[in-house]
Amino acid sequence: MKDILRELQSLSLKLQRREMTLVDSSVHIKQTINVLTAMKTTGGRSTKKAEQGASSGFFKDSRNRLREDSLSSLLFVDLNGPPLDKFDPVPFVKSWIKAGHRLSSSWKPGRQREEVEPRHLWSILT
Repeated sequence: MKDILRELQSLSLKLQRREMTLVDSSVHIKQTINVLTAMKTTGGRSTKKAEQGASSGFFKDSRNRLREDSLSSLLFVDLNGPPLDKFDPVPFVKSWIKAGHRLSSSWKPGRQREEVEPRHLWSILT
């Protein structure tokens, strides 16, 4: 919480400067929003990491490839779903497999060898 207040105080002091232009203030506001978003994502544990994430462009709109319906579904599950420690994925995995989907480990990449059935020696001689 102190980190968030410190960021907001820093923004306030920057915006109160006489030499601050509208363009500069807009840039500082966007940077602060990016830092606060990064702090929210990282749980507010590290201001340095949040600033690095914001400055690297990780939180820019051009990096976000989620469509509106996907984002809406994720938000719905996040808000209405059970906590992660109480979620049991086994029934959902079983229903996924029963629906005809295959396991990621059920196929091997590359060309498969044909398996030849071993024949007993006596069946070859007769």
